[in-house]
Amino acid sequence: MAALDEALARTRASSSGGSLLIEGPAGVGKTALFGELERRAAGGGYLVLRARGSELEREFGFGIVRQLLQPVLRPLDAERRQRLFSGPAGPAAAIFGLGGDGTIEAAAAESSLYGLFWLVAGLTERQPALLAIDDAHWGDAASLRFAHYLGRRLDGLPLLLALAARPREPGVEAEILRALGADLELAAIRPALLSEAGTAAIVRGRLGDDAPAVITTACHEATGGNPLLIQELLAELDAVADDAAPASPGEIATMGPERIATEVIERAARLDPQGPEVLRAIAVLGDGTDLGAAAPLAGIEVELATAICAGLTAASILVHDSGYAFVHPLLRSAVYEDVQPARRSALHARAADLLAGRGAAAEEVAAHLLLCEPGSTAIDALGLLARAAEEATARGAPDSVVAYLRRALPEAPGGPARAEFLHRLGGAEVALRDPASIEHLRQAAELTADPAVALDISMQLIDVLSIAGQWEAAGQVIDAALSRFGESGLPGVLDLEAYRCAYRGYDPARVAEYERDLPRLLELVAGRDDEDSALLRWVLAGVSSTRDSPRAQVLELVAPSRQRWTAVRRGRDSSHIGQAVLALLLVDAVAEGTRMAADLSRDGRRRGSLMAIVIGVGVTAALAARHGELAASEEDLNVLLELTRENELSLMALTSAVHFCLETLVERRGLAAVGDELDLLELPPPFGETLTGGMVAEVLTAVRAARGDRAGALEAALTTERIMRPLRAGPRFSRWRSRLALALPAAERARALELAGEELELARLVESARAEGAALRALGALRGGEPGVETLRESVTVLRDEGAPLELARSLAELGAALRRANQRAEARERLREAADLAQRCGAERLEERVREELRIAGARPRRQALSGAASLTPGEHRVAVAAAAGASNRDIAQDLFVSLRTVEMHLTNTYRKLDISSRSELAGAIDVGCGDSATV
Repeated sequence: MAALDEALARTRASSSGGSLLIEGPAGVGKTALFGELERRAAGGGYLVLRARGSELEREFGFGIVRQLLQPVLRPLDAERRQRLFSGPAGPAAAIFGLGGDGTIEAAAAESSLYGLFWLVAGLTERQPALLAIDDAHWGDAASLRFAHYLGRRLDGLPLLLALAARPREPGVEAEILRALGADLELAAIRPALLSEAGTAAIVRGRLGDDAPAVITTACHEATGGNPLLIQELLAELDAVADDAAPASPGEIATMGPERIATEVIERAARLDPQGPEVLRAIAVLGDGTDLGAAAPLAGIEVELATAICAGLTAASILVHDSGYAFVHPLLRSAVYEDVQPARRSALHARAADLLAGRGAAAEEVAAHLLLCEPGSTAIDALGLLARAAEEATARGAPDSVVAYLRRALPEAPGGPARAEFLHRLGGAEVALRDPASIEHLRQAAELTADPAVALDISMQLIDVLSIAGQWEAAGQVIDAALSRFGESGLPGVLDLEAYRCAYRGYDPARVAEYERDLPRLLELVAGRDDEDSALLRWVLAGVSSTRDSPRAQVLELVAPSRQRWTAVRRGRDSSHIGQAVLALLLVDAVAEGTRMAADLSRDGRRRGSLMAIVIGVGVTAALAARHGELAASEEDLNVLLELTRENELSLMALTSAVHFCLETLVERRGLAAVGDELDLLELPPPFGETLTGGMVAEVLTAVRAARGDRAGALEAALTTERIMRPLRAGPRFSRWRSRLALALPAAERARALELAGEELELARLVESARAEGAALRALGALRGGEPGVETLRESVTVLRDEGAPLELARSLAELGAALRRANQRAEARERLREAADLAQRCGAERLEERVREELRIAGARPRRQALSGAASLTPGEHRVAVAAAAGASNRDIAQDLFVSLRTVEMHLTNTYRKLDISSRSELAGAIDVGCGDSATV
């Protein structure tokens, strides 16, 4: 009890969430302990939300979540409900059949979890809450995934997440529960079995103080000290009591756990010969059974069933509340498992028929269909399973969709009708990242008669294969689909062309095919800015921008002013908007990139779309990096990394963002671990030999060079060259030439100079001052001496008014160091001071350290950094402070910036300290709310 009180007190005192697990075998007292936790929480002013898992209902999509939240949502007035479901919580409304601002797609399962999190956060605004899930080992997968999701985001949320479960239960749900326990490091409470003395106390309380020790010992040995089994054994002893012949220790020994079903059924039979059939019917139908279904399933009249259930309730076998249920799940399991498998299947088939005839909900009928043989029911099993899958899709519960549709497949006919089920099944499996989706989508595409649908399925399959890194397989599907649909004129054929364009244009082994086909592709989109041509235009723009094509040509292909930026493409989220992102960033279309980031982030918040959020935040991080705002870029990169880890994505998902934020990764000390993770990242072959592999290799080149690992940097740089050269990657996209030049050993100085000169020539051809300045810097460092100094001066001149402060700082630092080595110390100090100021403004921590060391060597004293005041705020602190000063709540700020509530609180605490203020009301007067980054809330 002390552990329960401590957990509740800690949650209330810190206003930060916690979690605990009450774990033990059936009957040990978990439910009683859980009840005590709920009672104490309610007495302490907590909002108590409770639910209980059930074997029969474990496929009900978000069944546990609905049990938890529906009782508190139903009585709310319209205004309070609208507030709770506003913003990012909107998609969660569909789970409860309430409509809402967003819709949940099975292809984006994280949207439901995201919406539910903010719904729960809203419920805790007025009081702390307890979310109590009993028999969690029987919870549905979608709800357990949410518990996992919520548990990792409790920081800053006044909520105690409590679960009671049996250990070592089999099944997918138990695997999720075990992962949840491991990831959250749940504090576990494990009620102990009773000692022999404890057992004796219970036995003597029931049989009398004069019960012999041999009897109490026999009871302990027969039950192992399990409180529930002791009670059941004592009930059996009462039922067979005979004053002339009391039970002997030997007879008690035969009444152990393995006899519990037999004992319960025998007790029911003593009440009425039909008692066992009623018990079996209730065991099959599950908790809350209505006698209108149980009686016909047992084969008796309702009146007789009512009388039998009254007796079973009096005998403490059943309880009656809103329906009949066993007093403990262990009793139901024992009775249920005692039924032979073939008969169990038949009973479930009859239950499905009965419930369907009574108009029960589709998922209630489907629960029985999942447990009976295909073709064993009289109802339209296929139609009911399809309807249950539709309802689960609407709730965003792909686990349930998969369960229903896999069961439906044996009932489904062949041909096009089967194709529809395979398509829906594959789509739900995509949401679960289940590899089975690939084969199911492949079969669906082959069987579908409607060319438009088959084309859509083919494109979905290509997406799945590409994300999985199965590059060759994706190419085969693309080629086959174009052979089948290329001349059909269907909407979407141009998207298929876009897929092949990317497949060829970013693969050194196929880039020649891209180049031969390029005139035809450009002709296909010439003069067009419509939605149907958008994806092909964007891919062409993306490939062109990596090759440093003219800015005007790239922008014409993207047509940014006529686009509505969203990750949704033909009804589902697609990563291909990333091609437009790539193009706009490379041609420095800042205004359009900023609008795109805002639109995607807004879209992601509204729909709970992980893909839209990741791309939107990634664009923001990249824009900040390109403008030399590295601290802000780091803030956004950390958000991306958190989203990636929390949603169990590979770091590969962030390849483009990390490549665009390469300088942030190199210069910010807090991101050192990301470089280590990238070093361990293995891209599947041959995907690793495509542009993605080249981008990773270039990042590793820079990271290893910054560490001083010249051999590792050279290895990565040579990999980059192998991929980037045949792709004709230009310096606006990649500086692989200068990075390789600087990594080469002294013995290859001639080749190094050639590479740096090549990069300089290409940069001048495309009139990119940023790339030209960087190439000149590399060339100056390689030349050395007076020629090197003059080349570095040229680099500074080129970059001086180019809006690339980080690149200018680097060139100034390199020039200052060269001047110091040439003993021109006065000018060296001047250049180095300018470099130090720029590096500090950019947040380039490592560069600033190097420059300050150079200043010390040159005989200067570096200026100290600001440690307090508005200038000392980090970009994250400034964003939060501006939003808070404008009146946004912590919840609003966290939603808008995609950070935890605890992060918001931490930023505000740091801000108050740095500004020497003590309240939110003082923020507006202490900071300049009109400048810098701010949250749009």
